[in-house]
Parts: sequence; C-alpha cells; structure tokens
Amino acid sequence: MRLNLRQIEAFRAAFQTGSMTAAGDLMGITQPAISRLIRDLEAEIAIRLFDRTGGRITPTPDAVALFREVERSFHGLDRISRAAAELRGRREGALRIAASVAPSFFAEDRRVARGTGPRRPAAMRYRGGGRSGRSTGGPCRSAAGS
Repeated sequence: MRLNLRQIEAFRAAFQTGSMTAAGDLMGITQPAISRLIRDLEAEIAIRLFDRTGGRITPTPDAVALFREVERSFHGLDRISRAAAELRGRREGALRIAASVAPSFFAEDRRVARGTGPRRPAAMRYRGGGRSGRSTGGPCRSAAGS
C-alpha cells in the first residue's frame, strides 16, 4: 500500500469541511483535484471513506476511525515542528558562567583587550552573596567598558 501525504491532507480537509469544494478551497486546489485525491486514496486502501449524496459528503464509520489516526499524525508533525524550533532556539541563547564577581569581570576584560572577546558589547550582570548570605544584585556592566 502506497499512500501519499497529499491524499491524507485531502481526506483530512474533506472530513473537516464536509464538502469537496470547501476542502479544495482550504487546500488551494480545485474540487476535481480533491475528488481525485480522495478517490485514489479510497482505491489504495480499498475502503469507501465518504457517502456522496447531492453534492455533500458524509464520512463512513471507517473514515471516522481513519480520521482519528490522521489527527494523531498531524499532532505528531506539530510536535516535530516545535522540537525543531526549540533546537533552533538553542543556538540563540544566554551563556551563563558562574564565578565570583571579581575574576569574572577581569577575565572578560582581558578577553576584550586581547580582541578575543565578543565583537559586539555583551551585557554582564553579577549577583553575589553579601555577608548575610542573601543574594545582592549589582549594576549591569558592559564588556566594552561602559
């Protein structure tokens, strides 16, 4: 059995809209193209998916069962898309370095002086513990020395 994604998309659109014409509009193709995709899908799987009466389509019980599986697949594609976006987002992010305040500033200043630091000024922030052990916030200091 050889199904293609376009047939599944046509089936999903027809199921959701209840009309071959509306499904074609949804997918940006003609009604005859949708009808052909659905007909080819039905032939491939050897199951009638819709009852056709008077220009309307009604899903068969098999179509309802198939639609559930199709929806799971589309939700899986959404998860894949979100995972790809998260991977892309990892390339753009904050780098956090833990060190006591003085060495972290001096190390960054040396990198900038040697020309090995960031090409654009990077904002540096520090939080250090005071004598009470509570965290104290300090001002932001730019790596460019501002």
